[in-house]
Amino acid sequence: VESKSNNISTGDRTPPSKPSTVSLDKSSWNNSNSILIYWAGITDNQSIKSIQYAIDGGPWTSTEKNTGSGSFALNTSGFSEGEHIISIRAIDDENNYGESLNVSYFRDTTKPQVAISNLNQLQDISGSVDVFGAIYDVNIKKWTLEYGLGENPTSYNEIAAGISNLSNSKLTTWQVDG
Repeated sequence: VESKSNNISTGDRTPPSKPSTVSLDKSSWNNSNSILIYWAGITDNQSIKSIQYAIDGGPWTSTEKNTGSGSFALNTSGFSEGEHIISIRAIDDENNYGESLNVSYFRDTTKPQVAISNLNQLQDISGSVDVFGAIYDVNIKKWTLEYGLGENPTSYNEIAAGISNLSNSKLTTWQVDG
């Protein structure tokens, strides 16, 4: 009686690890047309075929990199205003997809709209002055109202601050003298 053994190779079914970190070179609201995305900590029991990214849950795209730690430049010129979620994952040579890790990118290309309605540039003022105006930005986080002395101030002093848009509102009462 002859005994035969049939070995069947099932291949690698273990996906690459999830990145331990994903970060950006620009961590706050900005209007840059390019950002650098960094990742680290991806491992695989065989080898990494590609690092991929997705924007806001869209299709996966290769970074053209295949290392467990690295970076690549992403063109953001076509991104809309606001927050975007960037996901990073790895795929190995057996087409096993690793779990992704996300990072937020904040695009802000619109300049704030600011108007002081009751004072003019270089106007002499004294005493107690109410300052009225409007402040609007689609992605407002904080605004500050500052003054400087003369036509070309070398320093500025804050007299009011806020965290929301205002329309034709009293921004502050400014005590100019004393």
